[in-house]
Amino acid sequence: MLASIGCGPNRPVAAKVDPNQAREALDKVLAAWRDGGSPNDCRDWTPPIVVQDIDWTGGSKLLDFRVESEVARDANLYATVELTLESPEGGRSVRKIDYCVGTDPVLTVFRSYG
Repeated sequence: MLASIGCGPNRPVAAKVDPNQAREALDKVLAAWRDGGSPNDCRDWTPPIVVQDIDWTGGSKLLDFRVESEVARDANLYATVELTLESPEGGRSVRKIDYCVGTDPVLTVFRSYG
């Protein structure tokens, strides 16, 4: 009975993250932002990457980035990145942002909140 509700040995398990592929995806996405691309551009790549970042979609420019740390845990790579941003109004800031990067079933680069 327990197996029928998802507690048994046949329960689906998330695939482990491929840390090299995840880091490449993160670097590629951030470089695209820095170079003037949009998050939607990433969906047209081969393989496509789904991206979510509120500063990027809000019109901030990425002037520079540096990955400070990363750790592969279960299905995701968690990375802390120092971003140098220019707001739509022209103000500059340096911020440390956490990203969660997945590699299965699709490549994803999401800003972590929390």
